[in-house]
Amino acid sequence: MNICYFTPEHAKVIHSWINSEKVFNMWSAGRFSKYPVNAEDMLKKYEFESQKGAYYSLVFVEKFNPIGHLVMRYPTRERDYLQIEFVIVDKRKRHKGNGKRIMQEAIRYASTNLGVKKLCLMVSTNNEDAIKCFESVGFKFTSLQETKSTLRGEEWVWRNMVYEVK
Repeated sequence: MNICYFTPEHAKVIHSWINSEKVFNMWSAGRFSKYPVNAEDMLKKYEFESQKGAYYSLVFVEKFNPIGHLVMRYPTRERDYLQIEFVIVDKRKRHKGNGKRIMQEAIRYASTNLGVKKLCLMVSTNNEDAIKCFESVGFKFTSLQETKSTLRGEEWVWRNMVYEVK
């Protein structure tokens, strides 16, 4: 598996993986104001977010084909940790260990290339597959504190997870 930086050409491919409102909600965590989104919406959002500072939009590729995507960013000026967002794996590549491999590569990239010692993410409590994936690489829930939001009329519960680089 190789890592490359997100390009406009990737937007159409990744957008095609967001094939339902449920997948959209789990992927976006409410950071888009409308559903459905299109590739152009993704590009605008990523461009806007990247203007705030260090923003690493990565695509995970196998045999020249994208199989996964995530974004890492520094949410604070101190840059003491990276926040992982917009995690998604091609539906055809799920349940085959690819999510775990993607997260392992993201951790390796962050620690080796960026010198990061801590990574954080938020996960929906109804996304059991993602929770299992994140736990399998060493992410742990930080507390019992939950964040609740209503996305398109449905209540969602989010919890923070953290990974400490060894």
